[in-house]
Amino acid sequence: MFNRKADTTAYAEGPPGVCGVVVMLISPEGRVEATSSDFDRSGYGGFKLSASQLIRCKRSLARTLAEQSMSTALFEALDGHTLDTILEDTYKKGWVRHIVYIGHKNPEEDER
Repeated sequence: MFNRKADTTAYAEGPPGVCGVVVMLISPEGRVEATSSDFDRSGYGGFKLSASQLIRCKRSLARTLAEQSMSTALFEALDGHTLDTILEDTYKKGWVRHIVYIGHKNPEEDER
């Protein structure tokens, strides 16, 4: 479901106690077409908080893009899988998903 080649990632320091993820969908022309964020502190079993937030953001991003880009009637007729497929197809056309982790540690820094 998630195409790693379409991702760029950044880490930002947040206010104390704030941890979240912001995802932006950027068109080949450089326009931010949709955004999604998650600062919910609940996680899924077996996942780190940052991974849980990213999963929720990516699902929300597909819905946000569709809701902003199509008629309400068409949007309401499509299921989550179809919306995910549409989003995945944008990456094949040069769109980029930029992920910003706020208040989360960069795992690559732990390896240094």
